[in-house]
Amino acid sequence: MFKKAKVLALAASVVACAGAAHAGTIELNLYGASAESTLWNSLGQSFLKAAYGCLDSEITGSTANSASGGIHQCVHNGNTYILRYMPKNSVDGILSVQGQVDSQGGVSDVCSDATKRMMFGTTASTSADTCVKVDVGASDVSGDAFIQHTKGCKLGPNSQFPTQTTCADMTDRSYAGVSTSGLTAYNPVIVPFGFYANKAVQVGKCVGGDNAGALCSADADCQLTSATGTCTYAPIDNLTREQAVLLFSGQVVNWSDLGAAFKVVDDSGTKLASQAVRVCHRHAGSGTLATLDLGVLNNGAWGGALPTIAKPNFYFNDGSGDMMKCVDGWTATNGKATAPAGAVGYADADALVGVTAYPHTVALTYQGVAPLRNNIRNGWYDFFAQQYLYESAATASDADKHAMMVALNNFAANPAKLTTTTSLGKKALYWTTVGEAKFRKSLDSAYPAKTTDTVTPVLP
Repeated sequence: MFKKAKVLALAASVVACAGAAHAGTIELNLYGASAESTLWNSLGQSFLKAAYGCLDSEITGSTANSASGGIHQCVHNGNTYILRYMPKNSVDGILSVQGQVDSQGGVSDVCSDATKRMMFGTTASTSADTCVKVDVGASDVSGDAFIQHTKGCKLGPNSQFPTQTTCADMTDRSYAGVSTSGLTAYNPVIVPFGFYANKAVQVGKCVGGDNAGALCSADADCQLTSATGTCTYAPIDNLTREQAVLLFSGQVVNWSDLGAAFKVVDDSGTKLASQAVRVCHRHAGSGTLATLDLGVLNNGAWGGALPTIAKPNFYFNDGSGDMMKCVDGWTATNGKATAPAGAVGYADADALVGVTAYPHTVALTYQGVAPLRNNIRNGWYDFFAQQYLYESAATASDADKHAMMVALNNFAANPAKLTTTTSLGKKALYWTTVGEAKFRKSLDSAYPAKTTDTVTPVLP
C-alpha cells in the first residue's frame, strides 16, 4: 500500500542536528532502482550543501568506476559526510536491506555479506569498487508489485544477436511479491517513465490541407476536398495506450499491423523488406517493468498480458542501459552484427537528457503527452511510479544515519529542490515530488486519483 510522502514537520530540526552531528564519518549508501540513478547522483552535492552546510570546495565525488553509480563526499567542520548511490534493479534494492540475495539471477556482484553490494570505495577516481553495507534500498514500486516472470538472455540482443536460444547468460526470473517487513518506507518523489523507439520507425502524417495531422500513406489521404496537403514521413513520435498494449504484449509483430502509415526505413529513407517490430523489455525485478505491467497493461486486463519467454525480436534486458542499447541498436564497432531497425522500448523519462550514447533513439509522447513534471502532477500523464526508499532496521536504529536519511527524504520531497537551478538541470523538467502531485496512485496497480493535500509546487 502506498504511503503518503513523509514530509516531516521536524525536518528543520533534523537537518540542524545533522549539521552538528558527532565528529567522525557518517555515510548513507543507497542501492537499487536504475531509473533513479541520475536523480540521486545529481542531487548529492546539493543535498550535502543544504543539510550540512558543506561548501563547494569541500565536496568531492566520482562516477569513474561504475558507469551510472555515484558518490559525494564532504569534509566539513571536522566531520566527513558520504552519500553513495549504486543502481541495479528495484528488487535487489529491497533485498539488500533485508540481508538477502536475489535467488533469481539478478545480482552479478554478490558480496560475502548479503547486506552489502559492490559500490564506490572512496571518492578517488582510481579506487576500485568494494563491498559496502546498504543502508537504503531504492525501488520504483512497492515490494508487492513484483509479480512478473521473464526468461531470456540477461542482456537481451546484446547477449547473442540475433538469437537467444543458446546464450550463456540465459536468465529465468519469477517473483510473487517481495517482503518489506521491518523496513521503514519513504516516498518523496514520483518516478517518471517514457517510451522510446528507433528513429528508423517512421509514421506518415498529413501536412497542410483539410486533413492536417491525420495518419497517411500517400498524398491522396491528405487531399479529401482539395489538392493541397502532403503525406510526410518522420520518425515515430507517439504511442497510444492501445498501441503500447499491443506492442509490449507481443500481439503486433510488424509495424504495418498498426496501419499503412507506419514503416521501417534505412538511412536513406527507403522502406526495408522487414517491417518487424523489435520489442525491448526489462527483466523481472525491474520497477520500470512492474510499472508497465501494472500501470499500462493492467496485469493483462487491458488487452494483453506481458509474455514471459523471449523469442525472435522480443527481448528482455537487465538494466536501463541495456534497454536503451536494445532500442538504439548496434554496429560492427562493438563486435556485434548490425541490429535490425524497428525497435521500441521504455525507460526512465529523462534517459536521453544530456546523453549522446543513443543517436538512433527518439523519445515518444504517450497518448500525445510528454512525461514532464507539470503534466504528471496535473493528471495529464500516468506512466509513472511513486518511489519507495526502504530504510533498513539497522539504519533506523543508528541516530546519525537515520538523521541523514530523514534529511535526504525531506530534501527530495521539497519541490524547491527539484529545479533546473540545482544540479538536476534539465532533468528537473521530468521529476516531481509526491506532495505536489494533484493526482496519485493509492497502489502501484491503481489508476491515479485526485488528492486534496498537495503542496505548492515550484515549477522548473
